[in-house]
Amino acid sequence: MFRVPATLSAILLAAGCAGSIPNPSPLTVKGELTYRERIALPAGATARIEIREYTVNGFSLVAEQRIDLTGRQVPIPFELEVDRRAIDNEALHELRGITSHGGYARRATEPKVLNLVSDAIRTGTLHLRPLDRIAFGTAYRCGEVPVQLGRLDEAPRLVIDGRTFRMRPAAEGSGERLVAADDPTTTVRVDAGEMTVHLNGQELPECSISDPLPLPFSAGGNEPGWHVEVGAADVKLVTDYGESTREMKLLGRETEGDTTRFRASSGANAALISATATICRDSATGMPHPYAVVVQTRDDRHTGCGGEPSSLLAGRRWVVEDLNGRGIIDRPRMTLEFDSDGGVAGLASCNRFTAQYKLTGERLTIDPAATTRMTCPEALMNQERRFLEILEGVNHFDLETSGALILQGKAGSLVAR
Repeated sequence: MFRVPATLSAILLAAGCAGSIPNPSPLTVKGELTYRERIALPAGATARIEIREYTVNGFSLVAEQRIDLTGRQVPIPFELEVDRRAIDNEALHELRGITSHGGYARRATEPKVLNLVSDAIRTGTLHLRPLDRIAFGTAYRCGEVPVQLGRLDEAPRLVIDGRTFRMRPAAEGSGERLVAADDPTTTVRVDAGEMTVHLNGQELPECSISDPLPLPFSAGGNEPGWHVEVGAADVKLVTDYGESTREMKLLGRETEGDTTRFRASSGANAALISATATICRDSATGMPHPYAVVVQTRDDRHTGCGGEPSSLLAGRRWVVEDLNGRGIIDRPRMTLEFDSDGGVAGLASCNRFTAQYKLTGERLTIDPAATTRMTCPEALMNQERRFLEILEGVNHFDLETSGALILQGKAGSLVAR
């Protein structure tokens, strides 16, 4: 859910819940922002560095520095002071740097989890990445209308079917209400997890989050081995080859472009799980997964892969383009359709086939196929035989950046799209 920062009174209330702080002196957080491209920051660019505190009630701003760059270039040093009395020690704290120009955020760092129980923090150099101005924020569909809602600029932003509206908070009743700065008839209301949008005074159909990452979600990595499980209300993080287990409450989730972030905390533990939709290959087995995952805690950072490899195969129709690098007779097509229950079927050139497949953490295997009994020209029958031999010998699959599916095994390989 989109939330606006808490008021000062809410921050002080959180401080009261956190208990007394032995050392009331401010905590200093220092670092610098930079980027690798050799592109100058435009005149009038500004930088903002902020630390947010996340709890089950949303987030509040505990520290912020704004810098008018006035022609200065990267690296941009920053220094924030955090009032220890305003810190909830059981919350998740994140730092993020943003550069803006012309009213829009142009670059931003990835969120960095901080451990604010410290005398001083040196973040080192944080890298700014380019942001498409409509590429982040939570994505919804209101009927058939694509809608995004996010906040990285000076104000919240609403994007409806490619049109961008700068929004401002409007206090009214329960929930949260935003009104377009230049059009009071364009509004957003979020109440009890439901979002209602009016565009130029007309209410859009019911809104729902677009293609949310499904729960439960699991991910893991190697050296040292770790595993995380995200449920509807809880997060379990196991690290150091099973030696350490941390169980936390899920605080919420948000979508920014192709990345979904889950935040969790409980007592002395807090974590930020970032899952980006891209092909990720397990570093030990090479098995492809649908998400690259980064888990940050107050003291550690883990990288690995997440999601079910079967989701890369199932739910689409693959058309074979090549067998063993020798080309194919493309009429009729050879096809493959994997289902989520372990079945694969399609056309083998002349006959239809069905088989069972198995995915483990290390390999894909396909059982011998059952086929219909039609007879076709010899060239097609020979191609069908090669195709079925390749399937039966498969022990590995991968996807190219172009989206092509590659099946490899004892009898050779095939390429499908």
